[in-house]
Amino acid sequence: MRGGQVISMPPGNLQLRVPELLEERGWTASDLMRKSGLSWPTCQGLAIGKPMNLKMDTINKLLEVFQVDVGEMIIQSPDGGESG
Repeated sequence: MRGGQVISMPPGNLQLRVPELLEERGWTASDLMRKSGLSWPTCQGLAIGKPMNLKMDTINKLLEVFQVDVGEMIIQSPDGGESG
């Protein structure tokens, strides 16, 4: 895949485990921003699990920062996206 390709993460399908991975490491969104070089709005959104459209470059940075493979980063949403 090309680095500029955008991957849409619609609610109810797939989600990134960023909030969980941050908690496991005792990191904040600010720590993620500093370690990854990603923007504050991106890191803040990722930290709260906000659905986002992400470029493959961003996902690759996250994989590198957290030192996990894609199977550990992306999971199927347990509730199927059905909320309140």
